[in-house]
Parts: sequence; structure tokens; C-alpha cells
Amino acid sequence: MGVINSPRSMDPPNTSLSVALICLVFTFTLTSTGSVILRLVAKKYTKTRLLPEDYTIIAAQFCVYVYAVAVLLQVFVGGAGHHAHDVDPSHVSNFLKILVAVQIIYGITVGLVKISICLFYIRIFFTRPFRLASWIVIGFLVAWSLSVVLNAVLICRPVAANWDPNIGNCANQTTSYTIIGVVDLLTDIAVFILPMKMIWGLQVGTAKRVALFCVFGLGVSTMVLAVMRIITLARVAYSDVTYTAGSPLIWSFLEPTIGVTVACGPLFAPLLKENRHFRSITNKISSKSSKGGDGVGGGSSAAFERLTEEERGVKLVKIAPRGMGVGSAAGARPGTRDSDDDLESGKSVMGGEAIRVKTEVDVSYDEYIRSSRTARFGEGV
Repeated sequence: MGVINSPRSMDPPNTSLSVALICLVFTFTLTSTGSVILRLVAKKYTKTRLLPEDYTIIAAQFCVYVYAVAVLLQVFVGGAGHHAHDVDPSHVSNFLKILVAVQIIYGITVGLVKISICLFYIRIFFTRPFRLASWIVIGFLVAWSLSVVLNAVLICRPVAANWDPNIGNCANQTTSYTIIGVVDLLTDIAVFILPMKMIWGLQVGTAKRVALFCVFGLGVSTMVLAVMRIITLARVAYSDVTYTAGSPLIWSFLEPTIGVTVACGPLFAPLLKENRHFRSITNKISSKSSKGGDGVGGGSSAAFERLTEEERGVKLVKIAPRGMGVGSAAGARPGTRDSDDDLESGKSVMGGEAIRVKTEVDVSYDEYIRSSRTARFGEGV
């Protein structure tokens, strides 16, 4: 009996969808890895220890590596990106087996990324209501991740029915995955809007407020990816699962990898400040936004700038030695009219222009008498 070559034996990935999957996996695994490395470099530069949100995002990145391997296996041994009728049935079975693992990894990775972001919020915003809201969101994220894992394991009884429908039965998998995607989108929205009120209330200039909104608003990108994932999940047909599930695989992989970059973005600030070109741009934006302001009350961002001789052209001079009271420099008697006028006018008794500070202290008469007696006669008086 002769051997018949099956026309459905799969060639190496040669469809646009399968090639796109391979390219995207390598590209965005590298970008997320780079983001985590830059985050750790920034931590080392600022000499700060690793915090819970750092360990969480590192764990998420390791999950990304496992996720990347699983997707590549779906392409090379599962026929992802090819029509089911163009590949051997064994490849379809492999695809469905790996798909169970992919769902579990997806739920854990996305959950870790969002939890890391929420832990970061809790660390930088101190109000009790905000922290309570953040912990509530974290609770929902944990519940969502567990639901994804349990759905992957329990939707078919037995589990092997996922890839062999002849031995059991499954619930409507397409509907189940779509519902999970919708809940995922809702958690994206919650994480996105969580810090907005706090940022709006910060006493900073307009340019810095806009910059903060842009950094924290990068989460919009993951919301867009979640929407695309939902749309493509609704079109999955298990009769041609290797092809129709290809697009959801793309969006499902992009969501956590771009999410890692979004979570690491706010930590890049120390490195950006060291960049001369970036510092020059931010200084120009700050100076423009401060025009028309009237000090701190007017919302001028310049009120919050650290002055340096090189960047501001102001010569900073030492007014008085450490420990000398304000207004007592250059022989002027503290409390005299001349020294007060100098402080208010900003004149430097040492010559040239300088930044002067006036401090007023209210002392009651009884306190003055008590302190005078203590100075003259000791503590026993």
C-alpha cells in the first residue's frame, strides 16, 4: 500500500498574518524589555530601592517572555495565520492546546501590569479616599485575572475537550472570551481615570500639568488595543480557528507588552532630565506657560523651578553664613528699618543683585519676658 502525501501538510509560515505575528512578537518583546531596563537604570540613578510596583512589573515582563514563546509555538507548530483546511489536523489540535495556555498567561500578565500601575498611584498620591479607590480597583483586577484563568480551565469538560470535541463539550467560547474582553476594557477605563482628579489638583504650571496628563494618559493606547481585541474576538470561528484567531492573538499580545511600557513611562523622568536637549525644550515650554502668570497664586510654573546660574543667568550669592539670622548680613542690625527695607526691595548689602528672604516671627510679650529671664538667670527662674 503506497504512502499518500497529504496536501494539507503545512509549509513554514508564509501568510501575511503569520509573518505579522512573528514580527510583532519579537518587536514588542524587545520594547517592553527595554522599558523595564530603563526603569531599573532610573532607579539606580536616583539611588532608590525597588518597590512593590517594580517587582510586579518585572514579574509581568517574565510573563511576557512566556507569552511570546507560546504565540511563536502557535505559529510554527499550530499553524496560526493559516486557514485550517491548509494545515494538518494535528496542527489545529496543537493550536487549541496552546490556546488554553495563552489565555492563562494573558490573564496573569495583563493583571500584573495594571496592578503595578495602581501600586504606583498609591505610592505617589497620599489621600485616603484615593488609596481606597486604588485598592478597590486592584481587587477587581485580581478577580478578573482569576476569572480568565478559571474560564480557560473550566469552559470545557474535560479540559481535553478544548482540542478534542469528541470526548466532551464546551460552553460558547467566543461569547465567553468577548465578555472577558469587555470587562478588561472596563478595568482599563478605571485605571485611566483613577489619577486624573489628583493630577488636575496639582499646583503646577499648565505645561507640566499637560505633560502629566500625557504620561498618565498613555493608558488610552491599551484601551484602543482592548477594543480591537473585542472586535476581532467576536469574529472567531472555531471551524477555521487557526486563521480567525490570528488577529485576536495580535491584539492580545500587544496589550500587555505596550502596557509594560506605559507602566514604566513615568519612571523615565530622571533619565530625561539628564538629556540636554530635553531639558532645553522643557525650559522653553515652562517659560512660555509662566508668561501672564503672577507668581504662585497665578499658576506660574516658574515658581516651582530650581534656579541655576547656567540656565537662568542669575548670580546666586551667599547672603549670610550658616546660622546667622535673616536680615543680619553685612553688619546691619536685625530689626532695624534699613535691613527690613533691604529685604523687601531685594537689594544686596554685599553688592549686586541677590535673592533675599524675609522671615517674620510673632512673639507674645509673656514669652519674651520668660525667655529673657531664662537667658539671664537660667532654667530655674
